Amino acid sequence: MFRFRIVLILILLCSPLLSAWGDELTSLEEGRFATNLNHLRTTVSSRKRIIINSAVNLKGKITVRAENIAEAILEYRKIIKTTSQSEAIDFAAAINITLDKSPSGTRLLLQAPNPAPWTGTTRDGLVEATLRLPEDCRIEIDALYFDFDIVGPFRSLVNKSSLGRLVVKNITERLELGTSNRDIFAEQITGAISISTAHADIRINDLVSDKTAAQIKNDKGNIFIENASGMLDVQNSYGKIRLEEMIFRGGNSRIMGQYSPIRLKLANMEKGYLTVSNNNSDIEILMPDSISVKCLLSVGPEGEISVERLPAIPTYVSSNSLGFISAEGTSRADISIAGDGNIYLKGTGAE
Repeated sequence: MFRFRIVLILILLCSPLLSAWGDELTSLEEGRFATNLNHLRTTVSSRKRIIINSAVNLKGKITVRAENIAEAILEYRKIIKTTSQSEAIDFAAAINITLDKSPSGTRLLLQAPNPAPWTGTTRDGLVEATLRLPEDCRIEIDALYFDFDIVGPFRSLVNKSSLGRLVVKNITERLELGTSNRDIFAEQITGAISISTAHADIRINDLVSDKTAAQIKNDKGNIFIENASGMLDVQNSYGKIRLEEMIFRGGNSRIMGQYSPIRLKLANMEKGYLTVSNNNSDIEILMPDSISVKCLLSVGPEGEISVERLPAIPTYVSSNSLGFISAEGTSRADISIAGDGNIYLKGTGAE
């Protein structure tokens, strides 16, 4: 009997831990535990509105993918940071995750008590999840401390306030992202666009904004945009602005910097109006010599203007300003610097 009890105790010690809510816990490494993978699913209404809400004391990462399906499918596990097995069981039981339909749409709800049992400590409760959704959904997110990796096609994505890292691809009608201290990566985005962060970078590839100007704002971080067409409103302070292969068309666009070096490479302008202004930093613009544009360049008292490799005909010259026309001048660009800074305008040859 004594030997039997020893063997039974060893078996229990080596088995996965079981929480009060049925989650099996496995030790990943010293100070980290994980539950088994859990699965939830529900049908998605014809409105295809998906709402993701999280308690403010929960954090983690959610991967969202569009698929040719008619329901929402969630796979998730809870990650617990603590050295105590019993505490890991308690923390896992405190996290509740549901996926169901409501009058407002399909809702993913990630809940924890307020305050959570790990609040104010070095311990933590997190969620890692993958959410599979039908194509063309409209997604709304209120999950302050979650990172998101989202690949559509989805019609819209709105995440107005976040402290997480955002990676987004293939949004077709509306994109609204706001975060702070974390990078934003966006690719293949079209329609009404608003993206902002601070103390981090914004990187965008393949943007189309033909009806309204895409709003891109940063503070003390960099803005990098490649392959964009339509209208842009770019604002930055104390960070680089780098725009590559741009086609401005359809209305007014502006690029504004404060202590922000600006480099803009134009692929073309199609009856657009572009304003580029900077405060105490240089502006460098590259454009094909076939571009049809009328330009006015102006700098401060100590600034210089340089125009190279462009078949430009001067229309106005003063001590700190230069106006010229290239080809028929069907588009217009006003480029100016206040304070210290120079303007460098260079032709890139026929495109």
